[in-house]
Amino acid sequence: MNERVFLILLSLLSAIGGFLFGYDTGVISGALVLIKDDFHLSDVWQEAIVASTVGVAGLFSLLGGALNELCGRKPVIMSSSLIFVVGAVVMAISPDKEVLLVGRIVVGVGLGLASVTSPMYIGEVAPASIRGNLVVMNTAMITGGQLVASVVAGLFSGDTENGWRYMLGLAAIPALIQLIGFTFMPESPVWLMVKKDHPDYCKSVLMKIREEEEVLEELDQLIMYKEKLQQEPKTFQKLQIMVRNRSTRRALITGSMMQILQQLSGINTFMYYSASILLSSGIGTTSEVIWLAVIPAAANFIFTFAGMALIERIGRRKLGFGSLALAAVGLICLSGSYFAMETDDPQIPIPQNTSVHSNCFTAPSCSSCLSKSECGFCFHENNDGVFDFAFCLPYHQDDDDFSELGACSNQSEMSTDSLTWTHDYCPSQYAFLTVISMVIYLAGFASGMGPLPWVANAEIYPIWGRGVGGGISTTCNWTVNLIISFTFITLSKAMTQKYFFLMIAVFNLGSILYIFLFLPETKGVPLDKVEHLFDGESCFVGIKKNQYIYLDGSQAISPPKSPTLT
Repeated sequence: MNERVFLILLSLLSAIGGFLFGYDTGVISGALVLIKDDFHLSDVWQEAIVASTVGVAGLFSLLGGALNELCGRKPVIMSSSLIFVVGAVVMAISPDKEVLLVGRIVVGVGLGLASVTSPMYIGEVAPASIRGNLVVMNTAMITGGQLVASVVAGLFSGDTENGWRYMLGLAAIPALIQLIGFTFMPESPVWLMVKKDHPDYCKSVLMKIREEEEVLEELDQLIMYKEKLQQEPKTFQKLQIMVRNRSTRRALITGSMMQILQQLSGINTFMYYSASILLSSGIGTTSEVIWLAVIPAAANFIFTFAGMALIERIGRRKLGFGSLALAAVGLICLSGSYFAMETDDPQIPIPQNTSVHSNCFTAPSCSSCLSKSECGFCFHENNDGVFDFAFCLPYHQDDDDFSELGACSNQSEMSTDSLTWTHDYCPSQYAFLTVISMVIYLAGFASGMGPLPWVANAEIYPIWGRGVGGGISTTCNWTVNLIISFTFITLSKAMTQKYFFLMIAVFNLGSILYIFLFLPETKGVPLDKVEHLFDGESCFVGIKKNQYIYLDGSQAISPPKSPTLT
């Protein structure tokens, strides 16, 4: 097999880890609106189903680094594949919410290991000339996985019995492909040489993925790299040096804050709960909103490539400003759509006579009805959009034999086929605005704040501290991701969604100010000079005059010395 073809095949198999990450975050959005009815999930249980995977993945992403050093990249990737297959099967056959939660936790283990190992493996097997493109492929596979998940969720959201089981269980197929495929793939040549000192084995691997004239040159580079690493201090010593030195401390704070701001921009509220958000807006039935969730997922996928194209053309800072501004516009529009829907709130004629006592019967409108957790809204809307019947009824969540539509039909003397009952949304002519707003938001986020924190963290640290700095900042990303995923439903209901999304918009505008003040422009700056952007007396390194050496040789000002590794 040709070396380049083998390399691409190897990278694609590894990038399945990114696809699985995207698929899981995408499919839970559609599956959750079905699971919550089947298992009668409370808000806390819905958040637990989502957040358990995130929390465990964050924990095992930290452990994954140590396992990669000890066992190698290939065994960790294969282990993550096997774990994901097991988790997907457990979720698909779950008899109750407790077993489903176990399956989500198992999947989190696999995702945590894969999120660290897949891009690392690709970066180590790829030649420098195409390394960037192959690593970016892993990012594209994440958003592609989210898009595929949305389509799969739509396909199984209609009349398919237990459709959510297929949504979650089908994830085992790509994981199984990766597990079988990697049986025939080689170990990382970097690990073989640097960690295990196997030059012959390393050379045999390089012969499969490099041109013959490149093998000896890269082998020499790996030997030099190994000798250099043996002279460097341990991880904890590196952290001490980074914290004590002013410039590296600033870089560490900025890198971590960029990951925190990415999560505070609200992306995972849309990735994990997009179908639930659309359902709450009253835009359609459960099956319809799951299909509609494909639209924002597609926008996220498409505009990821826009970010890749723009980041080198217009620079990191300008891309961040534009991305956050557009995302804020989308969030403000989304908040405004909920304000508009309030003005279109269907009114309920309060009945004078009823044989059943309930607070639901006193609700004057749909929104006031659904504000009571024990109530649901039953209505009939004619072809002109007029509600000629509307009623607020007790919601019998734990009674499978009770029919709300039947009870509603008794009140109205209309057939159940002509009535609609819901406890999730109020119908509104402005509901379509939520889809438009979400597309605007994701166009902004995916084109800038999606890749920007990862690019920044790959550039702003000195070479010796890149692993430590990147690890700490990634942990910050996972931590805030966990907090948001575990509080979205509760917080959005407490604040109401219109104010919740308005708050997220404010976070995005505040992030623009942070980037303006603290993130220096790194476009065109050699990696060995980037760390010096954080030197100087002022901490506002984003607005000071840059004193570094561009790749074109301009502004050739000698930077101060880097901290000594002792």
